[in-house]
Amino acid sequence: MNIAPVVIHPCLVILALFTSVNLAHADAEEPKVELGVGIGGQFLADYRGSKDYQFNAIPIPYVVYHGDFFESGRDGVRGKIFRSDNLEFNISADAALASDSDDNKLREGMPEIHPTFELGPSLDINLTGSLDSGFSLKLPARGVFAYDGLDVNHVGWLFNPHLSFKNPEYRTHYKLSYSIGALFADSNYHDYYYGIGPQYQSTTRAAYDAEAGYNGAYFKVGLSRRIGQWWLGSYLRYDTLYGAKIEDSPLVETDHYFSIGVAVSWVLWKSKTSVGE
Repeated sequence: MNIAPVVIHPCLVILALFTSVNLAHADAEEPKVELGVGIGGQFLADYRGSKDYQFNAIPIPYVVYHGDFFESGRDGVRGKIFRSDNLEFNISADAALASDSDDNKLREGMPEIHPTFELGPSLDINLTGSLDSGFSLKLPARGVFAYDGLDVNHVGWLFNPHLSFKNPEYRTHYKLSYSIGALFADSNYHDYYYGIGPQYQSTTRAAYDAEAGYNGAYFKVGLSRRIGQWWLGSYLRYDTLYGAKIEDSPLVETDHYFSIGVAVSWVLWKSKTSVGE
């Protein structure tokens, strides 16, 4: 039984380009530390359930570190808690960059939706291959925090059971991953996005108090490649809110949600020390 790694993606924390997935085991010859810069962009709705879409682009850091108790890399950041061949317990993380909701007509006069990050424990179960390759079942439960500069507020809880597949050597030069899962949230989380207080109701927008429960389902696929000093990544995600507890909120226009993201990073520096040293 080994101590096992926890992941926060540098791109994810800023752009939510990828789902929070565990890092593949590093080769002994890989540099222990890599640093670089890049840029990422994504096309997504103001929030799940909105029909208003926007494109956002932002600079991103590229930080890869393979330590004994901590790892940061292209697929995220993870701390190390517990791992066996078929079971891993870690601290998982995810994040979402909200689009500018100020111009959203359905939310006119309501508070802005801020970017969020999620943090909490996850139990990962190997189904085929290993925890770094093949199918696995992931059961993360996370607290969700909205941030506006230095102002950070807890806005609820999410449970995200999903089936994940990773192929670290797809067509030799690519890394492929995809996942399918469901989301469940508490009433505070649902209210943050879909609740309407009495002070915000109008002739076209009734007050709405969200309940806890099912938040929808999704499918996401990601593809990345390393070419010399360059790292390229992309993802495509589809969500359905059909049957979700918040489906009847006046702020929900559609049951369908799509998002796409791309990122490119340039590695500027590598340590002379390798992972195996």
